[in-house]
Amino acid sequence: MDLSRMPVTSLIHGCREETGKYRRNEPFSEAYCLELFRRAVRDRDEACWVAIVDQYRGSVLAWVRRHSTAGAIGVDEDEWVNDTFARFWKAFTPERLDQSLGLATVLKYLQMCVHSVVMDRWRQSQNTLMMETSDQFLDEDEAEPSVDSLAEGKLAAAELWQAIREELADAAERKVVYLSFVLGLKPGQVHERYPSEYPSPSEVYRIKRNALDRLRRSPKIREFLE
Repeated sequence: MDLSRMPVTSLIHGCREETGKYRRNEPFSEAYCLELFRRAVRDRDEACWVAIVDQYRGSVLAWVRRHSTAGAIGVDEDEWVNDTFARFWKAFTPERLDQSLGLATVLKYLQMCVHSVVMDRWRQSQNTLMMETSDQFLDEDEAEPSVDSLAEGKLAAAELWQAIREELADAAERKVVYLSFVLGLKPGQVHERYPSEYPSPSEVYRIKRNALDRLRRSPKIREFLE
């Protein structure tokens, strides 16, 4: 069958049907899904690209959830999906497609994009969390760490965040700290983004205040700030 002439809607249907067979451990064909990737990557076919994002959104989120680092980063599902496919769209060139050995190779590259996106987010949190939160954990009568000491690496961002995770057992508190000090969101913005988790800006502020009070009293956290 010449799939290059098949309507996009038929390709999408075929890809879904064959993917279902694969998941049921039945004999399947990868040709429909590969043709969707070919048109999206080589022809820049927007309809095929949208179909790919829809088809593999669940796979991307499953890879994110299994990633050991992603759970510490307060990013919603749409952001993970959008960032992953944006990276794939930019990096997976027609030449890479030509070199692929089949659908498994293409999806492996997509999974690598998930890893890259997660680690980029993690590095960003390491670099900014220390600078944005260090002064919040000090008592008012204590001196803040100097910019020089931060630049010299006196405070290790990765270790600081790990210590924060250990001190804040509640996921809601960890998420508020991340959203507030890494992403720079105000309580109202946190509420608007996650209304089911944080029903009001005042609730966000209460959680944030309690978390910071607990961190101030933590000997482990204070070790980073001496």
